Amino acid sequence: AKRITDQYEEKIKKLAFHERVHAYESKGRSSDTKYTTAQFLAQNELNQERIESLQNELAENEQIRRDMHNKIQALQGNIRVFVRVRPFLQTDEDQKSAIVV
Repeated sequence: AKRITDQYEEKIKKLAFHERVHAYESKGRSSDTKYTTAQFLAQNELNQERIESLQNELAENEQIRRDMHNKIQALQGNIRVFVRVRPFLQTDEDQKSAIVV
């Protein structure tokens, strides 16, 4: 579903790009250099939007990575506590029985 949504978003962005080009053209800029300038300006706007969305996605993924890292560290600590073994003491020798928990 996300892939389809992304495809539609890309189509919408392309249509918006073409709309911007036509908007720049309709402002009386009909020469070739002004047309290419309009294309570059519209493409620049589109690129800026894409950069912003990628930066937001990066921030979200970085937060997910941090959360997962913290969970792994907590689980490693829990494992260490669970399997902790205390050293053999002199009093244990006197009891002559092993206690296993």
